Amino acid sequence: GDNSSWWEHLWMSMPQLQNLGLSGVGWAGVDIGGFFDDSNGELLARFTEFGVFQPFCRNHSAKGTINQEPWSFGEPYESVCREMIKLRMRLLPYLYTIFEECHRTGAPIMRPLLFEYPEDETTYTADDEFLFGDAMLVAPITRPGIEHRHVYLPEGTWFHYWTGERFDGPAHVLAQAPLGQPPLYVKANKAIPMGPDASHTSEGTADPLTFLLYPAESSGESALYEDVGNGFGYEEGEYARRSVACEVLSGGIAVRIREREGSFVPQRRSVHLELRGVNTRPETALVNGEEADWSYEEAGGNITVRLAETADEVSVEVRVTGPDLDPSS
Repeated sequence: GDNSSWWEHLWMSMPQLQNLGLSGVGWAGVDIGGFFDDSNGELLARFTEFGVFQPFCRNHSAKGTINQEPWSFGEPYESVCREMIKLRMRLLPYLYTIFEECHRTGAPIMRPLLFEYPEDETTYTADDEFLFGDAMLVAPITRPGIEHRHVYLPEGTWFHYWTGERFDGPAHVLAQAPLGQPPLYVKANKAIPMGPDASHTSEGTADPLTFLLYPAESSGESALYEDVGNGFGYEEGEYARRSVACEVLSGGIAVRIREREGSFVPQRRSVHLELRGVNTRPETALVNGEEADWSYEEAGGNITVRLAETADEVSVEVRVTGPDLDPSS
């Protein structure tokens, strides 16, 4: 509805939208920056940090209020808004995948922690943070002048998106959150499909698709769904769905991009597999048993394996002697 440019309404947006998702209304979002009254730079920036993770993402205000476009308040707020919107654009393949899941199963896009962790009673009152799909956890800042907050992480291993720091849940953590870096965590072994930098969806830039992965002991599986983006051809099988499985073994990391299901053929040529937080330089990386085109960055322990787009199953093996997959150590 028509919210106001108040910090209280920024906070209130979270339980409202999580309740809507549980009630079957997945396509929802509040006006970023607030509709009534006047916003300011810090409020707009923090509203945008939250708003880009709403299913419906729109900056909107009433007649008679001051301008609140992303550039209205100058720096540093303009750059914060720009970078957060760019992140949402890169996350569109992931967002499209969880939209399809919502359409097919009813699972919310923006979901409360209790939806995925119903046996954890601590999640029952965690209404000021939420899951974006099942692989990302967002805990926005909702008070002025604050650069830290408490975050509850449910079971499993989580990685801080901005720093790569590892946390093993369930855990209560004090998250540092300077302007432009809202607390954002990625579940280990869950591949996040991300597109290239783009200013708008009609640019037609398809390369590369990046699967972002934070490997840790154990295993995980995730999905990518694609179609033409318009019309009803998906009802006749014109879609592409594939799963991505990641398992950390004693000798390294194994990733399998399963065979593509459906008749839709994505218009791209390259796929990147980006593994973060591997603090031991790999011996080698193999794709279907042969030496891969890969690189390693010591800062952050990032491995990038470059692949060609294919409908076939792809097996990637990164061999690490005594792998150290904990970037905090």
